[in-house]
Amino acid sequence: MMKVVFVCYLLLLVKYSQAELVSHNFDGVLCEAYNKTVTSDKLIEADYWTFANNDTLCENNNSFIKGLQVSIKLQVNENSHVTFSLEGDTQTVRLPQKISGFSSQFNETNLTYTFNSMQNESFFSDVLTVYVIPFHLYSISYELLVEPIPGFELMIDSPLSFSVGANSPAVYYYQFPSDIDHVRLRVKSPRGSNNCALVSVRTTFSFDLSNANVMTDREGVIYQTMSNLSSIFVSKKKYSEFYVVVALKPPSGCITGADDDSDDEHHQYYTISVSEENTATAYKFAISFPVILFVIIGAVTISIFSCSCCCHKTVTFRPLFCLKKPILPPPIQNEHPTTVTDEDSELIESTDYRNPNLIEGGYSYKKVSSIIKKTELKGYYYGYLWNIITVGIFYGLPAFQLVLVKQLLLDKGGNEDLCYYNFECSKHFGSLSAFNNNWSNVGYIILGISFLIIVAIKNRNEYRRRKEEVEDNNEGLVQFFGTYYAMGSALIAEGFMSAFYHICPSHFDFQFDTAFMFIISGLLIINIIQARHPHLYYNAFISLLCFAVIVLITFIGIVEESRNKPNITLGTKLVLFFIFLLIVASFSVTYYFYLGCRKDHCISMRELRKIFNNHCRPKHKGRFIKGWIFVIMNVIVGIVFVVEGSTGIASIVLALFIANALLLMGFYVISKILYLEKWTVKPVVFLIAVAVSWSMAFAFYFNNVSQWEDTPAASRSLNHKCVLLEFYDYHDIWHFLSAAGMFFAFLFLLTLDDGLYETEREEIHVF
Repeated sequence: MMKVVFVCYLLLLVKYSQAELVSHNFDGVLCEAYNKTVTSDKLIEADYWTFANNDTLCENNNSFIKGLQVSIKLQVNENSHVTFSLEGDTQTVRLPQKISGFSSQFNETNLTYTFNSMQNESFFSDVLTVYVIPFHLYSISYELLVEPIPGFELMIDSPLSFSVGANSPAVYYYQFPSDIDHVRLRVKSPRGSNNCALVSVRTTFSFDLSNANVMTDREGVIYQTMSNLSSIFVSKKKYSEFYVVVALKPPSGCITGADDDSDDEHHQYYTISVSEENTATAYKFAISFPVILFVIIGAVTISIFSCSCCCHKTVTFRPLFCLKKPILPPPIQNEHPTTVTDEDSELIESTDYRNPNLIEGGYSYKKVSSIIKKTELKGYYYGYLWNIITVGIFYGLPAFQLVLVKQLLLDKGGNEDLCYYNFECSKHFGSLSAFNNNWSNVGYIILGISFLIIVAIKNRNEYRRRKEEVEDNNEGLVQFFGTYYAMGSALIAEGFMSAFYHICPSHFDFQFDTAFMFIISGLLIINIIQARHPHLYYNAFISLLCFAVIVLITFIGIVEESRNKPNITLGTKLVLFFIFLLIVASFSVTYYFYLGCRKDHCISMRELRKIFNNHCRPKHKGRFIKGWIFVIMNVIVGIVFVVEGSTGIASIVLALFIANALLLMGFYVISKILYLEKWTVKPVVFLIAVAVSWSMAFAFYFNNVSQWEDTPAASRSLNHKCVLLEFYDYHDIWHFLSAAGMFFAFLFLLTLDDGLYETEREEIHVF
């Protein structure tokens, strides 16, 4: 019907505008390019070209022509406008033409159309007709090029090089053979070039060349933007045959801050290849490898703790065995030392942690026995466990629902720019596009369960040991196992949340992965502090509320980053930084400067001088220096990340949490060594394991395979092939090593003070 209408249009044009309909016939076989330049002096002209094919085999490839490329180049003058159309296609294109997305100064006078003879069976028996029709009364001059496309039908492991112009997208065709079910399509360009293109896999090919570089989500299409690399997984079940279209886009569509007005970006060179690909089900050993590995690690450590309960004699040692006295300087004595009387002893029972002068005769050294509260706090710390479980359920289920919906939208609409995968190493399994990134988080879950079992064993052994001894035992540190149970539960929750995040990783759901990292870092800090400050209780509800506030501010920063508002983002980073600095400064002043003493705000002017002399100067220089190191470290880390600018807000917050936890742990270990406290073998072994696993983990972590802070095309340029068992990439190895690192760090803290079991609390220092 449309063909009849188009012919009628030509007849009317000739009849009423006195146009001369000029026919050009070519009866040869199109095994080589046919190029013809036409110049007309007539005012009105309509040209049509016919190209016949007589089914003759081409000598160069001994096969029928499977794809033709028809190009027209208009010699432009100020009034030149023509319509280009093909018989059998209802769409026409007007030249010169503005290309979608490019600058307004760039109007394309070249037009290329790809014709698939295999999809048009009448091509060999009929003719291909090209119409060139002027819009106004003027003469036209144009160049027509008709040529076969070399390698139009893609073959497995046969890469092809080609070029793409702004209005001449490259089109290729692929049909699945009977013995292959999945393939990976790769399109590459030279690195360092300012390229930008849209690569799409389609079941049908459209003649709408003016918008070939613009796609909308719809079924039957998969598409990616690319700068240097595009990698698309295609399944035979969904696409038994398909077209590959590579169309140029403005550089700003792929590279932030790129110049769209450069003429050099209107023509680029690429290489295309198709290779066979396996789904995740073909890698049975690779899938079972992490399960076997982490089950062995968990079983070995559980056995160590189970056997230790049978050994009543613990081997202890001092790292600095050559010293007989502590290295730390003597405490500063108060101007008016006091002594502890019987009346004061009664006061110590209830408020002994309030006033240091009632404890050690005015000296600033504290011992654990002097600050233990008589009220039972062990039960309160189990609040962390139940709160972590509750938060994990109510936070995890909506997160899983969100990323699963995004995955389904990707499968249905085909827009693979939604998720920041390592497309070069993404193993499909069912609806999951990168099952290997999800499965590699199994280590967190297995080791988290193992840690919970170990804590339960140690808790049982501690209960039996206390029960066998005198009722009023005054040896060793007070054990609060509730926070350790919470740490194990948080590690399990981190495994699930990281798996949820990697279903469709992007800057919109990065906080799913980092939220429990915040909590784990915070629990580490709480555990380290409470070991020597058993009188201090951090309410679980208030602690999680603080984490929620930090996650909220992080979320606001991520939203602002996605809106490309650098000034507002910088402001959010500064606000977060100062909040952190305020918290750390308050903590340092309270627990390192004042040593946890209560400050009486209802004072008279007469006491100001006494307060200044006794309270406004550090009781112990070492503790004072330690507190300031905390503040200075946070200032340095915060300034570096804020000024550097490219790091996301979530990464800054996480870095501050981890830095504080590591610094506090380092201070704790150094203090134990300087106080010549006894150690057992287990924490030393676990400390070595922590150092080895984390040093290796960060080596893989900084070897990025994707970058959600950047554009999808720029992130895809970082993609790498699998490096472990042809199934796991660098980030998966980071998951394995970081899971082991956190597990050994937890065990190190759990066993760090085992050497003090037989030490009187009056001899255990507070630091």
